[in-house]
Amino acid sequence: MSPYGQQALNFWDCLATPASLPDLRFSLGDGAHLNNAGHARVFEQVKNGKLPEAIAAWKNQMARSPQLPAGSVLEISRLTEGNVRIEVYDAQARLRYRGAGVLPMQIRNIGGGAGQYWVRVAGADFHRLLPWTRS
Repeated sequence: MSPYGQQALNFWDCLATPASLPDLRFSLGDGAHLNNAGHARVFEQVKNGKLPEAIAAWKNQMARSPQLPAGSVLEISRLTEGNVRIEVYDAQARLRYRGAGVLPMQIRNIGGGAGQYWVRVAGADFHRLLPWTRS
């Protein structure tokens, strides 16, 4: 959990014994699924973790993020100065492209067909995950 800090919710500790084993009080009995008490514990972790607020903040950030034009070629404008790393993921989170360069750039050799993609643009002081619709 420590690499993720405040960006993660710890569900394990509320469902485990002090010996870090699954607490059977929260098991449905099949060794895989939670019972109602287990789901209540998970719900409390989400509520206490302010997940709805985090989602709202993320949506607000996405609304202010630059938009990538839809098309068959990925066109990324000058979002930041200097070298950037680009990664493109399809809707199943499969990496379809990885590269680097200086913006602006056009990328044509992306695997996969038409659909929704996520484009990660990362520079020295810049990081965005942007939606892109490929036609």
